[in-house]
Amino acid sequence: MKLMETMRNNWITVWFTNLFVLVLIFISPALAQEYKERKGIYPPGNGLRYTLQGGGVSQLKTDISSGGKFSANRFYMEPGLSFPINSKMNLGLSLGYGYDGYDFAGSTGFGGLKPWNDIHTFSLSGRLRWALDDRWTFFA
Repeated sequence: MKLMETMRNNWITVWFTNLFVLVLIFISPALAQEYKERKGIYPPGNGLRYTLQGGGVSQLKTDISSGGKFSANRFYMEPGLSFPINSKMNLGLSLGYGYDGYDFAGSTGFGGLKPWNDIHTFSLSGRLRWALDDRWTFFA
């Protein structure tokens, strides 16, 4: 029963991760084109800009040399916002969430130990971007 539940959860995670990546692939060119057509690098007075970064990967079940099997599903999403200070600088803040779902199988070796299951990671980051010109941007 637990194996079926794990397989169902892995399938759902992989499906949503792939859907998310496909959506990002299709909307990214439109967002990039819109950004390129704006006047100035960081036009003042436009207020907050919202960002979304993310991705996912699934590692299919594979053998471990010391014994057992291993698979993993990983997903990361980081929504954020930025605010232009002037035409050359902006400040940003983002909050990230990462999921690493591990599945160990087997009764021997490292796979038999089942050292961990799921890892949830949260992050908070700030950034400052300074555009030297149309081609060079520095950030910290």
